[in-house]
Amino acid sequence: MNNKETREKERLQIIKEELYKILTLIKEYEKEQMDKEVYALIPKEWHPEIKMFTVMFEAFPYEENEFFSLISIDGNLKRVSSQDINETYNNDEYNPRDGELVRAADLLAAFIEAYVAIQNGCSSRDLKEAMTTLKNNYGRENIGGINLGELYADFD
Repeated sequence: MNNKETREKERLQIIKEELYKILTLIKEYEKEQMDKEVYALIPKEWHPEIKMFTVMFEAFPYEENEFFSLISIDGNLKRVSSQDINETYNNDEYNPRDGELVRAADLLAAFIEAYVAIQNGCSSRDLKEAMTTLKNNYGRENIGGINLGELYADFD
């Protein structure tokens, strides 16, 4: 590796570290706001379930995890796959959160948003590229027994 490549690699590492710091600050602010604005207004017994869907988990402190598929066993969170939830843990006793399916729905919503914008005359190259990219990248996935390709195909 030459000096230029080494410096570039060092710069990229610094950028990654700074981005992580910013993401951490944002997550801390989100947590403070949830404590102040949401949890103060709802019964305490609801807190664990609401937190299952809204916070960075201490069990996975260094990972962005809003799209993790999780279950709870004896109060401990365990990371699993969407397939595991579908086959084994799809029961209230495990309080499953299918993050992979939530992510797929989020991306499909973005695709539909672009589709509707184009249908309503707001056509741009960026919207068309976004639709193509989403369909190509996620239209072949099968999550929790749902063939996403069939959903994306409805918008051809």
